[in-house]
Amino acid sequence: MSTQDSILYEKRKAFFVAAFKEQREMNIKAYQTYQKKKAKMDSTYRSVLSEYSKDTLFVRKMKVSQLTWEKSLEADMDAIFPQVKTNPMYYGDIQPLCDYDLRSAFVDRRTAFLAQWLRGFPEGECCSGSVKMNHGEYFDAIPKEELKNYSWGLSGDY
Repeated sequence: MSTQDSILYEKRKAFFVAAFKEQREMNIKAYQTYQKKKAKMDSTYRSVLSEYSKDTLFVRKMKVSQLTWEKSLEADMDAIFPQVKTNPMYYGDIQPLCDYDLRSAFVDRRTAFLAQWLRGFPEGECCSGSVKMNHGEYFDAIPKEELKNYSWGLSGDY
């Protein structure tokens, strides 16, 4: 190998080592972000169970809902990345980042869904089900035409 080839080889090697290190750092950051969001969701879930603790039927149903959601999340991730369990490198070095970014998005949606039980719905919402009515200042500051956005998140916030 010539000196010029050796120099070129070392430069390429250094580039790939740096790229791998940068991707690894991005993967770690995505994982840490996911862990923080999951902790927020878990905290929200525990707060809902605590706030509604006297309604044992609701608590039992909410626990089933959460377990089912967790299974659904894993099934969704398996569908998105079906090869990852048998061949972890099938989707490349970026797969962990994509996985944790997607999980973070799903967890954000679930957190917003769960938070509805803590926030409550504005007085007059006739489809609130088990969600409490909020008679406080939270909804007083929201223009009346926007209150429709606070019913089960079906207007884009869920």
